Amino acid sequence: MDNNIYDNSVALHFDISTRNPALRLLSEDIWNAICPGMDKYGGKRAIKEFTFLKILIFNLHKVWSRKLAEYVGYSRNKNNYTNVSRYNKDFISYAAMDNVTKRLIAHEIVGHKMGVQLEGFSRCSRMKASQWLIDMFERISDKDFTERLGGELPRIESEYETIDQPVEDDMGEVIVLKAPNQTEWKPNKHGKMCKVKISGNKLEYEDDVETNRMRKVVQDYNLLLQAADISLHPDAEDDPEYKPVDLDRKRAQRIFNNGEWEYGGRFYGCWWQQTKKDLRKYITIDGQSTTEIDYSSHHIVILYSYNGIDYYADYNGNGDPYTLDSYDGRDDVREFFKVVLLACLNSKNALGAESAIRMKIRHDELELPEGVDITTAISEFEQKHQAISEYLYSGVGMRLQLADAEIAESIIIELVSQGIPVLSVHDSFIGQAEHVEMVTEIMKQKLQEYMLDFEVTPNLKYTHR
Repeated sequence: MDNNIYDNSVALHFDISTRNPALRLLSEDIWNAICPGMDKYGGKRAIKEFTFLKILIFNLHKVWSRKLAEYVGYSRNKNNYTNVSRYNKDFISYAAMDNVTKRLIAHEIVGHKMGVQLEGFSRCSRMKASQWLIDMFERISDKDFTERLGGELPRIESEYETIDQPVEDDMGEVIVLKAPNQTEWKPNKHGKMCKVKISGNKLEYEDDVETNRMRKVVQDYNLLLQAADISLHPDAEDDPEYKPVDLDRKRAQRIFNNGEWEYGGRFYGCWWQQTKKDLRKYITIDGQSTTEIDYSSHHIVILYSYNGIDYYADYNGNGDPYTLDSYDGRDDVREFFKVVLLACLNSKNALGAESAIRMKIRHDELELPEGVDITTAISEFEQKHQAISEYLYSGVGMRLQLADAEIAESIIIELVSQGIPVLSVHDSFIGQAEHVEMVTEIMKQKLQEYMLDFEVTPNLKYTHR
């Protein structure tokens, strides 16, 4: 199986429109070709199908024209197309998606790869523009389109616009509650049955004072992000790690897990969160360079504080929580060991932690550093962090995500109130260089407020170009 087919993709963006009238006309022409004689507004079924078709064509054109990826990924999970849902404001049904997709494939307008669910590897289905559709995209300003409009197309600064507007109902749902992940037994490519993790479905919930408060915070944050010019410096394209990014994706949402408000709650959805750390130093905000400020070893520091220990003040001799003395001087192992320790927090036992790490290695999500023995590393971390041994193999990770999400929210509230855009990457924040001192002080203050009366010494890291 070629994993690159599934990795070379971006997710289907439902909140998208276009200012390009020729692209709208192309969508109508494709509708007439795949649904001959059917009025695109002739009933609920047709409206839903035409709406999905437009969204898909706009996404395919954007991905192609900006060279973002080859494929657009989309869900075939029926639970994601529930008509009565806060998450489906266009009321696009599973049948509408399925009917349009099948017709596009049958007419060879798109290429298609079904999703896969294998042991340790799960990807949704993908579509890409066929060569015919690419040819149509390339001709989109030719006269055979413009004649239908009665003249030349107007000059357009930006073809695309998200449907996010300063009206709450138009911003889409930004507070998401997901069911627990499930495991199913499925055959792998060799026919052997194996466990496959199935991501939890989005759940309906009743709003209360707290969900309404959280929603208002995220909406205000999104409005500030939409108003800011958040981009990458041109030097980023010379970096070997560079990949094109969709700079329009500036709409955050908070996602809670396990069907409960006590798990997760992090801010997701913005393009800088999917950008590799080494590339984030090229981010600019309103044309100004930025600095990323990171709570170093955030989760481990929080766990020690739960046991009345200020890690960096009381345990300074223990060094970086994600390093081991036996690998002193090895700069290439820290990120790997961070994954190891976090796996120990989230797994049921040491064997499960090792299994999760090896799964990541098998699927090229993690590289095993030379000379590192995983079993030995896990044992050494158990010794190093005896003071928080009750949290190892406890599944505490999702609760820690809620902790850093609540701290992040308080930082965002403070900076939004001052009109200063800051980009959240869970436990780090990217801000304009001129605001580094202010953001630093706010990060220290909000961490201390979260810890209440227990004083914690934060260890902040700074990354800039």
